[in-house]
Amino acid sequence: MSLDKWDERFIKHAKEVSSWSKDRTKVGAVLVRPDHSIVSVGFNGLIPGMDDSTCLCDREFKNRIVRHAEENAFWFGRHEPSFEGYTIYIYGWPGPCGTCSSEIGMARLGRVVGAFNSIPNNDWLPSIEAAFKQLDEVHIKHETYQEHNDYETWYERNFDYERKIS
Repeated sequence: MSLDKWDERFIKHAKEVSSWSKDRTKVGAVLVRPDHSIVSVGFNGLIPGMDDSTCLCDREFKNRIVRHAEENAFWFGRHEPSFEGYTIYIYGWPGPCGTCSSEIGMARLGRVVGAFNSIPNNDWLPSIEAAFKQLDEVHIKHETYQEHNDYETWYERNFDYERKIS
């Protein structure tokens, strides 16, 4: 399955947003209304006022306090009366973590589209797998695409964490 023109545009936008992150994982999110207008964007990072140069060096500490791209997209879009039926595009991970999928479920989004170019750290794979199961349970569509080397073409990837993904 290939992306339609809107999906491709929003994934590219999420990729650009991910580049704004000072963290090495670089995740970006774009929250979109059903009419294809953008509500907000977010990238992973620390809250304003924190010193990136020291906090991002201590991985364990950073992982406890960093705001995820999806959280920031919801925060910056908080003026919306409802997110029901909206789509969130995530670049940098195959999909949301377990905590962010809970937020997505509570917001009653209609769809999640994830795109990535490398498999995330194995520490995160169980959380992503749990997120996909949670999204399935609450009937939120989710799709994951992996970039080809040309960074323009996408293909659908079904995740099976019982086997190694190459």
